[in-house]
Amino acid sequence: MGILRLAKDHRSAQLQAACRRALELNILSYRGIRELIAALPRSSPPKLRALAHDNVRGPDYFGDGHAH
Repeated sequence: MGILRLAKDHRSAQLQAACRRALELNILSYRGIRELIAALPRSSPPKLRALAHDNVRGPDYFGDGHAH
């Protein structure tokens, strides 16, 4: 139950990667998996991409950004 509860605080991919590594190392405890998750490299958040849609105003709509 504790291992499944880790999914509340960590992304699914992190938990799965830690569990795969735990199996390779024969680590079968909550504490071991929690420590493996903490040791995983942190990935950067996904980059946002610009939306192309008729209702989305681009920077040109707002001018040069200086108050007139």
